[in-house]
Amino acid sequence: GFANNLFTAQYNTHRILRHKLSREGASFKTQDEVFFAVKNEDFHPTDVLEDADGSLLIVETGSWYMEGLFCPLSLVTNTVAKGKIYRIKKKSAKPVTDPYGNDIQWATLTPQEAVNYLKNDRPFVVARAKQHLIDNGEKSIQALEGAFNNSFPATAHIQAIFALHGIKSAGALQVITQKGLQDDDTEVQIAAARCLGIAQTTSAVPSLRNLLSRTSSAPVRRQVATALGQIGDAAAIPDLLAAADTASDRFVRHAIIYSLVTINQPSLVKQALNH
Repeated sequence: GFANNLFTAQYNTHRILRHKLSREGASFKTQDEVFFAVKNEDFHPTDVLEDADGSLLIVETGSWYMEGLFCPLSLVTNTVAKGKIYRIKKKSAKPVTDPYGNDIQWATLTPQEAVNYLKNDRPFVVARAKQHLIDNGEKSIQALEGAFNNSFPATAHIQAIFALHGIKSAGALQVITQKGLQDDDTEVQIAAARCLGIAQTTSAVPSLRNLLSRTSSAPVRRQVATALGQIGDAAAIPDLLAAADTASDRFVRHAIIYSLVTINQPSLVKQALNH
């Protein structure tokens, strides 16, 4: 399948590329291949989107791009090339029932019912459930906290974290701290650290410092170090320096250094280095 793949459109080479993502240390690597190419010089793909049923939509602009931004190569042989949208799907793909979730009674859905949709296999339904929970605000927190159990897959834990981050209240961020950072799945920990850093959750600093010291996962260490820098609490300086002693991954080292620069307490850094 195409799970965890990226697709990009190359305008002037008339190609769609497929990029297979995999973890490499604290970052990623890709295996790149031509998904398809068209010899027609007037074919200019500009975007690739995933539709609700899992098929790919290829947006092709035609010659109109010449009008707005004057790209000479957008018009080669056909002066009236029209834009198109192409759909690509596997011949063996089974039809998806209600891919957009339009048959779901969203207006009357309780937070607990909506949380159950976070583990649905229809991505548009998951997205709508997440937004429904965000729209319900603090009334959704208890149900979202209950999603952090073995009956929900790690992907649903991540969606619960993003929903809690969207709610933005202190109670929601506390659940991310207590449940997300303590999760057994490293991808869930990364999502939690990212959201706590963006939200500049000062109350999460002790838990982030603890996770930085105990985890051996390079991706988690990179994201936790980044979050501590975003929050900017100088109490994390000794932990960041201690993590630097054992950081062999250059992306982790960069995150630590950048966070120390962002915290901007050089005297405290010198003091910690002297101990």
